[in-house]
Amino acid sequence: MLLLTAGLFLSVMPTASADPVEWNGNDLSSFFNRFFEGRMNRTPGAVVIAVNKDGELFSHGYGFADKERKRKVDPDQTAFRVGSVSKLFTATAVMQLAEQGKLKLDEDINNYLPFRIHNRPGHPITLAHLLTHTAGFDETALIFNWNWPPPEDADLGNFENTFSPPVLRDPGTVKSYSNYGISLAGYIVQRQSGVPFAQYVKENIIHPLGMDRSSFYPSAELLSRLAVGYDAHGLPIREMALNSAYVPAGDCTRQLPIWAVL
Repeated sequence: MLLLTAGLFLSVMPTASADPVEWNGNDLSSFFNRFFEGRMNRTPGAVVIAVNKDGELFSHGYGFADKERKRKVDPDQTAFRVGSVSKLFTATAVMQLAEQGKLKLDEDINNYLPFRIHNRPGHPITLAHLLTHTAGFDETALIFNWNWPPPEDADLGNFENTFSPPVLRDPGTVKSYSNYGISLAGYIVQRQSGVPFAQYVKENIIHPLGMDRSSFYPSAELLSRLAVGYDAHGLPIREMALNSAYVPAGDCTRQLPIWAVL
């Protein structure tokens, strides 16, 4: 399933001058209808929603959320798993606690953990490193399981028992994408806030923003409207969850018409 945001395309829309252009719903409808016209034979489905500071400009679903059941993509109903966009919620949670004085971005993360990250001597890893993917961790593919859907009351579990990738580089020297690093930041949010990570995000980010159709542990009703994922051959991909410790890195589900600025 292809998830698209209008910002990916507006930059390629032709203009007659360098001055900013105010696109309206008709312009966007014409552009995106043309864009998808020759692509739906290889794209099962997609949704596009364009917004500005005043609200929604355009929304439309293309193709199918479920090809086998002929369930079409509906921008008002279809839910999508957003993968690593979930990391924005985790980073926002960290920054909230930093503003409240419960976390320090430049503090050695070992001061927040019940176990130790064996970083290189004299080179402590900080939350700033975790949020910027510069902690120096090796990356791991050992993040998935087939326990789908995840239980609604789950927390991040005993993070100490999660496979911990080695630290290969001094922190702050190299950017290297790290699911483990962001997940570790989410675990620190859970410990410092005193509530399960998903509960913290729901109560302090999702609900205040009116994004009540988004969740790290989606309800049965939301799952019933979830878009099916397909591989490059058009075959359905079996749903899978992240290992519980990796939930902050990529396990959020969202219904797209709920918009907010994080």
